[in-house]
Amino acid sequence: MQKEKYNDLWIGFTIIAQFYRMVVNTKSLQEQFYLGFRLFFAVAMSITAIPILGRIFMELNYSDTKIASIIISSAAIIP
Repeated sequence: MQKEKYNDLWIGFTIIAQFYRMVVNTKSLQEQFYLGFRLFFAVAMSITAIPILGRIFMELNYSDTKIASIIISSAAIIP
């Protein structure tokens, strides 16, 4: 059990390190804003329940898009 905990920490650290590299390597303020928006959207979608995601996509008429199906599938796979 303890080893799994450390594996999760390394995965999180690796993801954060990659985002930090992306922020440092961006040149313009617009690119930094877009990166921040993508990060915020990814976190918001990852903590939202599956029925809520479905409702959001239906209200925004995104339910037939490829990104909506990827997000719903990812939310179903990752508990």
